[in-house]
Amino acid sequence: MQTFNSKSNFALAFQEYQLNGHTYFLHDGRARNFTEAIMWHGGEGWASRQKFANFSKTERQQLIKFLESL
Repeated sequence: MQTFNSKSNFALAFQEYQLNGHTYFLHDGRARNFTEAIMWHGGEGWASRQKFANFSKTERQQLIKFLESL
């Protein structure tokens, strides 16, 4: 089991918006969930995006569960 903490390569730059029962993430609300928010990243976030993309399904689920707990 992989542990995720504030020293990981994942910057917690997500901002969650709720509108009409729907959740939107990122500054412009284009991501509907944490997975989309991570996968939309480029630039400085590209390396973390690629790391997430290469995680196993279980590792991705563990990270999402951690993010949801914050």
